[in-house]
Amino acid sequence: LLIAVYGDTIHDNDGLHLSGGIEDDEIWQQYWLDLTALPNQRYDVPSGSVGRRFLFALADILDGVVERRWNAERFIVFMAVILQRQKGVKSYHDVRQRMEHRMDLWEKGDHRMLVEDTIKVNKRHQPIGQQNESAEHIR
Repeated sequence: LLIAVYGDTIHDNDGLHLSGGIEDDEIWQQYWLDLTALPNQRYDVPSGSVGRRFLFALADILDGVVERRWNAERFIVFMAVILQRQKGVKSYHDVRQRMEHRMDLWEKGDHRMLVEDTIKVNKRHQPIGQQNESAEHIR
């Protein structure tokens, strides 16, 4: 019945080996795994032009997911790297400035650098006893 309806049967795997035709899917899956292993320490999306820019970029990413230009991991990675809190950046102005700079880097294609920086910044936020834990230990 499953083969007749869906063209396949149930498999005992997570499906991560399936790229869906997306060329760099493996890279984005790794970014997603690295970032989702971190504690959620994100800024709220600000109002005004920075918030609109963020939401338009997010909507564009979702359009790309629907059009099969990339997989949904990009959506999660974008939110994580743009909204990541940084120690000492608390004022509304500073948060907006940080987000603008990170969105500029995203638009330039500096995705890997943003992921690495987000992981590094997150480690600085952790209590001293947890700083030596890697993402592998968390998973």
